[in-house]
Amino acid sequence: MKPPKTTPEITSNPVQLGSADAFSMTHIATSNRMHNRNTKRVSQHSLDDLKIFVQLAHFRNLTEASKMMGMPVATLSRRLKALESALGCRLLDRSAHHFKLTEVGQQYVDACAPLLEDLTAVSDLLYSDQHQAHGVLNIAAPVNVSQSWLGKAVGEFMKMHPNIRVNMSLSNRNINLVEAQFDLAFRVGPQADSDWIARPLLHTHSVLCAAGSYHWNEGPLEHPRDLHLHRHIVSAPVYQWTLRNKLSNDQVIIKPEPWACADDNLVALNWVKQGVGIGFLPTHLLVDGSGQVNHDIQICLPDWQGLDRTVHLVYRDRALMPARLRLFIDFILGWGGFKQPDVDF
Repeated sequence: MKPPKTTPEITSNPVQLGSADAFSMTHIATSNRMHNRNTKRVSQHSLDDLKIFVQLAHFRNLTEASKMMGMPVATLSRRLKALESALGCRLLDRSAHHFKLTEVGQQYVDACAPLLEDLTAVSDLLYSDQHQAHGVLNIAAPVNVSQSWLGKAVGEFMKMHPNIRVNMSLSNRNINLVEAQFDLAFRVGPQADSDWIARPLLHTHSVLCAAGSYHWNEGPLEHPRDLHLHRHIVSAPVYQWTLRNKLSNDQVIIKPEPWACADDNLVALNWVKQGVGIGFLPTHLLVDGSGQVNHDIQICLPDWQGLDRTVHLVYRDRALMPARLRLFIDFILGWGGFKQPDVDF
């Protein structure tokens, strides 16, 4: 017969450690206590008290330091004691008439003074960046807004503030302003981002237009529904033409079939001028320097026009805004160079 199985005996006696193991465990526990104590001291450490101590080191006694620093002797003494208590060591040997740095105090001054100088330099740099008219402005704007008037406005601003540089990115697409680190943007149409302030600058709308010499061989254009007879010049990203009748207030939505498409209004305008087809373009592009419709452009269906679209200046709230950005916003809001057409489209 096989011998019966025996269950191993479970003992509750603690494991006996050798002297080396015991020393190691004691060392770890002591290190943890010291780390916790040092962490607590650092958390209690006041940067203001450190600055005061570094300044104190340049004087002979508390009375002299009090006069030069404009701080009562009692306050200086209290702040010094607080720092020494946080660090757990004496920094100054002091009597009624003079004091002297201890060896630890001297080491502490030598180590901390350069750090405080660097901190002060960085703080001064940040203050200058916030309060002085210099630095770089990062601006996002549509291509055609920039070419028609914004470029001129930015140039005038830079002449007024020669120490402010500008980095201007032109795109007809809505760029993520936060990810791309833009300071502000110019946007056309409704703004969905409620985290940014959108200040309206001017209103514009689009109209149907063709070359003055356009041949109506495909058929007459008496109503927007007749557009399907003609070639369409589309300026992306406007792939839907919403037209409203100024007299009846009727509204029609046209989805053009692009014969030619460009993501730049000026390119589309040149194709229109060349007689390639009919375009749907902003009115401010169709006028000359006097505010009149360009002689080589004709307005199609003048009783129909696109819905009003607003050009916005978009930026974060004014809290903690650097001076260069604040100056630019105020300049644009007060600028008088916006060109609104003098003709009634």
